[in-house]
Amino acid sequence: MSADLRRLVSLAWEKRRSRVFWIVFMLCAILSLSRVAETLLLRHDDENFPEVISRRCADYLTTASNEFGTMQRVARRTATEVAQMPPVLDFLAHRDTSRADLFDAVIHIARDQDVGVEVYDRDARLLAWEGRSGLAHRREVRIALDGQMISYVTRTPIASQLFVAIPVRERGNILGSVLVRQTIDVNYPLNNRFIRREGLSEQLTRRLGVNIEFNFSPNAEPKKDGRYQSAILYGIDSSAVGVVS
Repeated sequence: MSADLRRLVSLAWEKRRSRVFWIVFMLCAILSLSRVAETLLLRHDDENFPEVISRRCADYLTTASNEFGTMQRVARRTATEVAQMPPVLDFLAHRDTSRADLFDAVIHIARDQDVGVEVYDRDARLLAWEGRSGLAHRREVRIALDGQMISYVTRTPIASQLFVAIPVRERGNILGSVLVRQTIDVNYPLNNRFIRREGLSEQLTRRLGVNIEFNFSPNAEPKKDGRYQSAILYGIDSSAVGVVS
């Protein structure tokens, strides 16, 4: 091997060794800085533990409230979609006297969205239905027939169910109302491969890593237990419908 070739090989090796050295140096520096940052962050959290916990709880409550709000918006959007379907409008406006198309429209939406759908006429008579059933909401249907949207959560021994009721309008006239039901939480006595449903509280508890509880009882109030923080949940008409803790 000539002297020039040896010199080129030596320079290439030195350059490669220098590059490797700086790469290793930067990795070590980044690792060291990460450990220092972690130590400082842990020290800050230890020194400001109450504030840190309060801030995290506030974030968790915001997430839970937003998830409930999203469920309401989806239910409202589904109800609006039903209220604008031609078979619904035609039947309520007496342009079509056959319920076949009306039921077909309701069944399609209910099964596609996995919700309960009910259509009422101007006299609050139930005309068509499909999907999840539950307690009758005559008062809320009447409120919708008066032109106001309303939402609320009802409880049974095995489930909490959100419902949204909206008026059906055409050319400024109210022809009827649509009610959509969405299950929020469940407490089935049996749980197997045929009956398995994870409620909103279980989903959030698993996702956030903290215990999330919803209370939709008529007298629900924020918890006064110091281990919990709570937030009030509101319906689409701005009325309180429950509490999340």
